[in-house]
Amino acid sequence: MELLQTDKYYIFNRGQDSLWCNRKTGQFQAKTCWDLAAAGNPTCLGIVHLLVGKLQIHPDLSPRLVLVSGVRKVGTLVEGQLVYCVTRVVFLPLAAPPDTELNLQQCRKHANHPSGIVQ
Repeated sequence: MELLQTDKYYIFNRGQDSLWCNRKTGQFQAKTCWDLAAAGNPTCLGIVHLLVGKLQIHPDLSPRLVLVSGVRKVGTLVEGQLVYCVTRVVFLPLAAPPDTELNLQQCRKHANHPSGIVQ
């Protein structure tokens, strides 16, 4: 799924659905992809496979979102569902810009825009 960033939100977008995480409060809200039009210049940070949750290690540190950014297929269940091994996890701070480069896989849809700005 695409990970988008605005001044107020991190937005996880897949198809017609999106999950918005308020960067100040950490609250999540489900919306449709049509709400992206009012997001105020979202920037695509790249592709993530799974949002694990929110983690706050210490009260003095900013909470972070735990994201799975790398996987590899290891098998298939009888029902046809794929089984993956997690190969990479990133921690995305809510309140501040990321401390380091996340090195996420680039989104095909926004790869042609060097700034990652969603158009």
